[in-house]
Amino acid sequence: MKYTGQKLIMLAGLFVLVSGISSYAQHASHTVIKGGSQVIISKSANNNFRVEYDGDIEVTVDDKDIRSISDNGYIEISKTVFGNNLYILIEEQGGGLYREYRDGRVKMDWEPKGREWLAEILPDIVRSTTIAAQSRVDRYFRQGGTESILGEIRRLEGDYVRAHYFDLLLKKSGLTGNDLARIAEAAGNEVDSDYYLSKILKDNRGLFFRYPLSKTAYLRAAANIDSDHYASEIFIHALKNKDLNGEDVEAILEAAQEINSDHYLSNILKATLVQDNLTDQMINAIIHTSEEINSDHYQSELYKELLQHKPLSQAAYRAILDAVGDISSDHYLTEILTLLLDENEMTDALVDEIANLVEDEVSSDHYAATILTEMLERDLSDAAFQSIMGSLGEISSDHYTSEILKKVSKRQLSKGELLSYLQAVREISSDHYASEVLVAIAGQVKGADAEVRDAYDEAAEGISSDTYLGRVMRAVRD
Repeated sequence: MKYTGQKLIMLAGLFVLVSGISSYAQHASHTVIKGGSQVIISKSANNNFRVEYDGDIEVTVDDKDIRSISDNGYIEISKTVFGNNLYILIEEQGGGLYREYRDGRVKMDWEPKGREWLAEILPDIVRSTTIAAQSRVDRYFRQGGTESILGEIRRLEGDYVRAHYFDLLLKKSGLTGNDLARIAEAAGNEVDSDYYLSKILKDNRGLFFRYPLSKTAYLRAAANIDSDHYASEIFIHALKNKDLNGEDVEAILEAAQEINSDHYLSNILKATLVQDNLTDQMINAIIHTSEEINSDHYQSELYKELLQHKPLSQAAYRAILDAVGDISSDHYLTEILTLLLDENEMTDALVDEIANLVEDEVSSDHYAATILTEMLERDLSDAAFQSIMGSLGEISSDHYTSEILKKVSKRQLSKGELLSYLQAVREISSDHYASEVLVAIAGQVKGADAEVRDAYDEAAEGISSDTYLGRVMRAVRD
């Protein structure tokens, strides 16, 4: 197969931006897919450079000549400088190599000008493209193992080329944990493109996670990714491994704290919930990392998903309860506390914590009343009931307080609960609402002892209206 100078000006296909062709200038470089061949085209104001090749190519140890090309393979190199065109063709023919050199349209002898020009440009070509990459990786690996290849990768041009060499290196057998750690570290330092770095890490996550040392280096490399999108893909991909332990999850989430987007960070934390053995250590790591989320919406969605994960220990519930105080939205906080109430036994300690949270963090009377009502619908000890009644004093609306007490009055209350109820009534300033809740509980007060009846009378003393007071006192006598 022979190629003429006319063929050099034919361009076809869609252009995909990749790396430049080294030191020939800072210029645009593209790869064109042309049938089964690849064409690399570089252009600047005064310099046009083109390489077309097909097949597996091996270069000499000094990178200055073509050593071999696979069957029917070839490489064409042309360069235009100030209108002057130089052209080389080397192709496989019958187990040997055919070489052709042209200056403009004139075919020249290969020796010495063709050989000299190839020796001048080929080292730059192989370091700025993937031409002969496999054979070069094999050669450097034989010479000095991983470190030798990493040294060459530092001299390569372009992230696409570097990523290709990293992929070839990671396919080598016998890589140790130390080798993999050095590779991850080098990838994080040498590959600037978030796309290519994330691809290296994602495609080889299982390999890096075989050893603690390389696992740590992997996460450090991931932290170098500026794009929240690509970084989150890395961390989510890592978290899909269900064999992670608490230390692994902590390390991943610590690295993920560099992510600025609440959306992506919350997605990473939700991905942690796929772990079947969600330990307290993992939950603490999730909650600690969630403190980096500014959005109440994303925080609340995370906590709601976490609360539905079974089983959770009492320590885990307590950790969640400690964390939700950072949520400023009464709406979201109420949703989480309601779900938490559904999932837990109402111990005195838990009631106290939630009651204190309502007093300190919930500013809306509506939402405070909603939470306290939810709590009062559970089985409670006298101490827990008293704690909730005490929290009613933080509700400024007599309407909401009276609505809660009227609901409570429909239950059969113990003596301790009756005394707590009547104490709460004394916090109501409205004669109308105070009389309503006293009349509602009057039936139970009638059958109670003197202490309860005295407490009823003391609550009634706060009513200044004779009409309302008369209604309240008749309710316990009739």
